[in-house]
Amino acid sequence: MASCAMTLICAHVGLLFTIPHGLDNDNWIDAKISRSLQASSFFGISSAKKDFWRPVLENLVLSLSDQQIITGLAILITGFIKHCSISVYHFTIVTDLATFSSNAHMTTLNYLQSYLKERPSLRNWRAVLMMILFFALIAASVLGGHWAWYQSWPYQAQCLFDDLIGNVHGSPALWMSVNIIMLLYGYYSGLKGIYPSFSDCIDTWTYEKPLSNMNSGITWLSQRRISNSKNFSSKALQLFYTISWVLLISVRFIFVSLVIILGSSYFTLCFDDMFFGLAIWGILGDRNIPKWDMIGNENEFGFGQIVPLLLLASNILTFRDIYIDQLKEEETKKPGGTTTPLLSPVHTPPSSNLTMNMTGGPGDQHPDDGVELQPQPPRRVDTEAGGRPLARVPEDLNQELHRRSTLPARSPVEVNQRTNTNR
Repeated sequence: MASCAMTLICAHVGLLFTIPHGLDNDNWIDAKISRSLQASSFFGISSAKKDFWRPVLENLVLSLSDQQIITGLAILITGFIKHCSISVYHFTIVTDLATFSSNAHMTTLNYLQSYLKERPSLRNWRAVLMMILFFALIAASVLGGHWAWYQSWPYQAQCLFDDLIGNVHGSPALWMSVNIIMLLYGYYSGLKGIYPSFSDCIDTWTYEKPLSNMNSGITWLSQRRISNSKNFSSKALQLFYTISWVLLISVRFIFVSLVIILGSSYFTLCFDDMFFGLAIWGILGDRNIPKWDMIGNENEFGFGQIVPLLLLASNILTFRDIYIDQLKEEETKKPGGTTTPLLSPVHTPPSSNLTMNMTGGPGDQHPDDGVELQPQPPRRVDTEAGGRPLARVPEDLNQELHRRSTLPARSPVEVNQRTNTNR
């Protein structure tokens, strides 16, 4: 539950950087709310902050999204493998936790739509995992539709599975239907958002064609109503055409309103939040059963609780790595890279009219040779190296080392005599 809540919060925070600046659709409700949010000072996020945090949140939400879909599949697969020995109570908890993970993953798709559209391979693999999780949740919901499900907590679930046919009714069947409807709408909205071609095909058959047929029917009824108004002998037929025309206009208004509402990204976001709240309410209600219906102490804080809490630290580390990588990328985009030049390329210190060449290159004089030092031209300053002057590299290092090794050694007496002479 903690990881699902973290995923939900990160996805909503990420939407703050997307929703006020317009969503990737032409829905009337989305456009209206986006304009209102743009006028709000609360969402006045600067472009610089938006450009910095968007990739950070995209990668973080993507990581959390992957975690949720894998967690949901792992929980359900484990529950199905243990179907012969698992109790009704534990199978219900397994279904609730998998529903949590599925809902948290579907919430992330509201924010990752544009990201996944640009990466077809990643989108296709995710869609495959989504369909596997979807059918597994449908199967788990159907298996929990037995009329005696809520009265059989401590018993083995396999007993009810074997007696399922003909016994799907009552309160468990009602909640089974609710779960299936919400799963159908949630996964339909999620796939529609990441597959534009699928969205266009669905819109054609579920909106454009029915709307075109209704408009044709309204036009025909209007013409028939007007033509029969001139014939006073068929008042009953004219009344029929008028009532049919009014009813069809009302049906069209309701149909268009439903399509706009259900196609809104804001409605989908609210739906996902409501589904998440329903899942919390369901798991709390399922755990609120009499102690005598439990096998052992189900509230004991042990291995199954400590490990998931410690695994939350991986999300913090993931965020830290993504944040640092983005900081480094922003630094490289600045002029001059990650370093700041100490001197400009044309800057020469005022006191450096004569620069002493101490690199020991070929032809340089030794300080003790008694030869006057020759002025050297100012050296070029390399700003990419931090503003330090470039040292002259000897053309032949071996020759230079040989020359220095052949210089005559001076005794301390000679050095003192030369020093007194200079004074």
